[in-house]
Order: sequence, then C-alpha cells, then structure tokens
Amino acid sequence: MKRLFKETPIFTKKLELYDDVNLLKSIQDAILENPSIGNTIAGTGGIKKFRMADSSRGKGKRGGLRVIYLDLPDKEITYLLYVYGKDEADDLTNDEKKVFKALVEKIKGEKR
Repeated sequence: MKRLFKETPIFTKKLELYDDVNLLKSIQDAILENPSIGNTIAGTGGIKKFRMADSSRGKGKRGGLRVIYLDLPDKEITYLLYVYGKDEADDLTNDEKKVFKALVEKIKGEKR
C-alpha cells in the first residue's frame, strides 16, 4: 500500500517529547499494516484514534500513547494530527473534537 504521511505542527511538536527515535516509523508502519486501525471518533468528521506502546516510558498500549489521524485512501494521504499520552487525557474534549472537525473539513476541501 502506498501512502503519503503529512504531520500537523502540533503532532511533530508532541512527538519530539517522547524519547523514541523510532516512534514515527512505528506509527506509520501500524497505519500501513492496517489503514483502518483504531476507532472513529464521533463528531470529528472521520478521524480515528488508536493506541501505541510508549517504550520511552515503559508503557504498553493500554497505558501508552494515543495517536489521532485522518486517512484519505482515495488521495493516498494519511494526516497525523495529534499524539498524546494516556496519562494526559482519556479522550478528546468536545472543544477539541470541534477543532479537529474544522481541520478535517479544511483538509477534505483541499486538492492533492
């Protein structure tokens, strides 16, 4: 499967907080292996969230990281939107969902 990965600035900034040089590749590989990985988050326009182990802090998937992404298979693009630790939040707030929905609408309106 072919995919172009695009990162939001906040995703890149948050990713740098985790002391794992292979984390980005691990995230990309997980999505390439299963493009529908995770659960769709209601009210966001189609973004998904999945769990990832956090080896930098010795956390497995359950207590590790949450990866928020948008996959557009027809465009062969996956947007990596946000990453955070389970200890930071369990779920996105309603305000965060609204922000992501607006971002998704903007992304879907763009040309490749």
